[in-house]
Amino acid sequence: MDLNQHKFAVDFLWLELTNVCNLSCKHCYSGSSPFSTSKDILTGEDYKKIMREASEIGCKQVQFIGGEPTVNRDIVDLLNYALELGYEFVEIFSNLMRIPEPLYDAIVANKDRVFIATSIYSHDHETHDEITERRGSWFNTIRNLDKFLHAGVECRAAFVEMGQNKGHYENTLSFVKSRGLHNFSFDEVRELGRAALEEEKMSELCGECAGKTLRVGPDGQISPCIMSSEWSAGNFLTSGLKKTVLSEKMSSIRADIFEATRAKREAAYSREQANACTPCNPYCSPGQQCNPCPPNTNCGPNCAPTGYR
Repeated sequence: MDLNQHKFAVDFLWLELTNVCNLSCKHCYSGSSPFSTSKDILTGEDYKKIMREASEIGCKQVQFIGGEPTVNRDIVDLLNYALELGYEFVEIFSNLMRIPEPLYDAIVANKDRVFIATSIYSHDHETHDEITERRGSWFNTIRNLDKFLHAGVECRAAFVEMGQNKGHYENTLSFVKSRGLHNFSFDEVRELGRAALEEEKMSELCGECAGKTLRVGPDGQISPCIMSSEWSAGNFLTSGLKKTVLSEKMSSIRADIFEATRAKREAAYSREQANACTPCNPYCSPGQQCNPCPPNTNCGPNCAPTGYR
């Protein structure tokens, strides 16, 4: 079978390099914190094998995320390996609290293919710090963001609206633009992970992961996207990547997500008619190639949710 021709080939891969984070954000989809170490099972060699297998089924885009991916000591090695495999787009989604010098140097040296994403919850540092539950986090994030922008690294940032920062988007957008960052997306908090009021519901997903995206967690669990870890199709350590991607279980989960998010996607598609963003047509079938807001697109508050934290 030519896996590149299979309708569930992978276009975009999220690799959660750890579940540990130096922040404890109130809304974290993965429930990460400085103490959430129990899920960190995969080794550096495991992550390399995952990237190899994903590349073999057509994937040329990968995002390193977590938790906080810079906590993983293998991140520079993994970054370089992704580039060696021919990944055309490598994004590091970091809170930018701390960027080790070797990682900074590797990113700057490969800024034609390596990009930075982060989260900024407000123009007001106290509000941002209240959400991250760590004093001084806003200043660290902005300092390192400025450093990457000054070096010519392409960066984007995400704003997630919740009770603490409701109404802050426009001022925060003006703030980041004043620093030279123009790719600033908007999303509303999802009731997933730590933000879930009760059990997680599939309807809270944006629906884009009904297609050709894939997430592998630090425990090896494989699901369609980072927000859908509750619905695992298998484990890399027992089933491998390719077998899981092509499994009936993965196909069933994607179909369930497609149906659970139909109303949300139809509303987003209606909004798209008057906006620049292009969310997936609600009538695309799971696995069909469509044109959602890609990882490095500038989306505003009227666009469909992008699927990033």
